[in-house]
Amino acid sequence: MAEVLPEHDSAAILTRTIRALLPSHDPEADIASLDALVGERGTWGGLPDATVVKILVAVAGRLRALQERGEDARRVDRMFTALTGFSETRRPGFAWGLSRSHQPTRGAWVSDADAALDALTLLLPIRPLAGDARRRVAALQALVADRAEAPEDVGSAFDASIGREVRVLLDAGVPPHHPELLEVIGPVAQSLPGAVLGTVRRAAARFTSPPAGRREHCDLGVVDRGDG
Repeated sequence: MAEVLPEHDSAAILTRTIRALLPSHDPEADIASLDALVGERGTWGGLPDATVVKILVAVAGRLRALQERGEDARRVDRMFTALTGFSETRRPGFAWGLSRSHQPTRGAWVSDADAALDALTLLLPIRPLAGDARRRVAALQALVADRAEAPEDVGSAFDASIGREVRVLLDAGVPPHHPELLEVIGPVAQSLPGAVLGTVRRAAARFTSPPAGRREHCDLGVVDRGDG
């Protein structure tokens, strides 16, 4: 059976969770973001068990990657203790990465976390863009068109500007796999800089533009271990 999120607050909770899981180039900022997210674990109570498992796998993967880099071991250990206690109390299902004996299933903990994050983004509802989001995507379309005509030596500056606009849309709750977004940034998606836009780059790599007159997102698949 397909996983379905209840309408009310679940999409908002999931959007905040995904935002906290987006990596940056600043380990201290990542730790602070994850610490705040773990502190809000009580809000996951209304989410389906399968969704909670994906969150646990994503957070554990991010924390394991930070742990391997020697980042703030005491704080990371405290978050693992909180997550383990939550998992034992809530019992949503098996979450890979919470045990010290676990090893990454995709070669690196960053990859495991990214896969779980991508699976979470696919649970966000796809709704037609409206208001400020639609205006921003229209402006983004013009920026991408300008990028295509720009000299190569200023291409990186355009990519940075496009990336900032995409991040604003993500922060506003537009799903990384939203077809209206991917249709616009498709030509430049793989040039977007920064780890935080990895979800968009991976979604764009899997995206197939729908035929004219149809609005449906492609099936990106749920990247999830059978046991977790």
